[in-house]
Amino acid sequence: MPGTSGRPASTKPGGNTLITRTSRGTKRFVAAAAAVAMIGSTLAITSAASAAQTGAAIARVSGLNRNATAVAAAPLATSNPAEIVIVNGLDFPDGLTASIYNQPILLVSPDAIPTETSDYIKAVQASTVNTPNITVVGGTTAVSSAVFE
Repeated sequence: MPGTSGRPASTKPGGNTLITRTSRGTKRFVAAAAAVAMIGSTLAITSAASAAQTGAAIARVSGLNRNATAVAAAPLATSNPAEIVIVNGLDFPDGLTASIYNQPILLVSPDAIPTETSDYIKAVQASTVNTPNITVVGGTTAVSSAVFE
C-alpha cells in the first residue's frame, strides 16, 4: 500500500510504476530504467528485488511503518503540494486511484489519523503560503466521517 504513495512521482517524464509483492520480473523492469525509487522497507521489498546489479541508480524510500513511508515518499510528488490526498492505508485500490492527482498521498486508518500523517499535514500547512486542499479518496467505510472532518 505505501508503494501507491510513490505513484505520483512516476508520472514525471520517463516515469513508470511497478507494484509488486515479489522480485519476479523486477530485475527486468528495473534494468530498463536509469533511476529507480523503491517505496518500502526491506520487509516490503527484499534486497534481492532491489539488487543494484541492473545498472540503474536505486534509492530506497521508507519509514518505520507504512504511514511514515507514505510521508517519506510525499516529496517525490512535489515539495510544495497544492493538494494532499488521504486514503485508507490498509488496502491499495483507493491509493492507486488517487495517484491521478499527482500530489502527495498519505495514509489513514478507517477511524484514525496516524501521527506521521497529521504531523506532515501540519508541517506543510505551516510552511506554505497557500494552504493545500485536502482530498479524501474512498467511501465512509474506507475513511470514516470522523477522520474526514
